[in-house]
Amino acid sequence: MSFDGKALGEEIVKAVRSHVEKKLGPVLERLDRADQRFDRLDNRIDAIALRGVTNVVDETAIVSRAINAVRPYIDERVQEAVAAIPAITVDDVRPMIESEVAAAVTKLKVEKSASRRVASITINRSGVLIAETDDGEYRNLGPVAEPQSQAHWFDDAITLGVRALPAPSIGQGV
Repeated sequence: MSFDGKALGEEIVKAVRSHVEKKLGPVLERLDRADQRFDRLDNRIDAIALRGVTNVVDETAIVSRAINAVRPYIDERVQEAVAAIPAITVDDVRPMIESEVAAAVTKLKVEKSASRRVASITINRSGVLIAETDDGEYRNLGPVAEPQSQAHWFDDAITLGVRALPAPSIGQGV
């Protein structure tokens, strides 16, 4: 006869399982009955605790109670954090202010040195002074004369043009 280890193992498992079921079966049944009793007791306790409480949950009240419960701790932590912030004086920020002012002044100097020059100035028909800069940009400098009709405009332009001519010198070379 040969030894069959597998069959022996199966028989041992079967015997142990049967023994455990016999010994633990009543204990498991008692545990199930106890769980059922506790469930019924929990339901009764819940029913007693909820007497007079409506079925609607007031979430706002719950949130408010939670906030009120933690507010002292939050206030304390905020006060600690604020106290930990170092005090700042004018002397602490003076270098930063001075460097920012110096940078702004330098920028203004650069912008001023790069200013445009006026190439021509004209008064238009509406009496507005218009300046043309050397880069071709026109700037409205505002009204300087009463608006004139087209006929008067030409008359004034001719008069201004004649006045701009150099006056002849009289009595020289004759």
